[in-house]
Amino acid sequence: MTLKDDLYRIIEKREECGVLYYTLRLNAESVIYKAHFPDMPVTPGVCLVQIGRELLEESTGLRLEVCGMKNVKFVSVVEPSNGEDILYEFRKIEPTEDGIRAQIQVQGGGSVKAKMSILCVKR
Repeated sequence: MTLKDDLYRIIEKREECGVLYYTLRLNAESVIYKAHFPDMPVTPGVCLVQIGRELLEESTGLRLEVCGMKNVKFVSVVEPSNGEDILYEFRKIEPTEDGIRAQIQVQGGGSVKAKMSILCVKR
């Protein structure tokens, strides 16, 4: 399942000093938020990782699958109801023998929401 255009949409993509940035707008009406949680919607951590993978695919043109993660920290919740855009910051994207390794920071409302290092293989 692809989350793009259902859970989120890309507002802007830019690169500065070797860092890739994606500004995203969350869709508070997504079915994911109706289940997680109806009265107080919160973006599931697995969706934050999935969005990172999808953005890596978008930026590299490769079809990728997450095969490993380390140093994953969910610092605070990402809520769609506050209307603020979220920012995915790809601080490091490195090719590996069979895929891509990336360091990602997710920000929203002026604070860090999540940090993760993910390893993806080509599929």
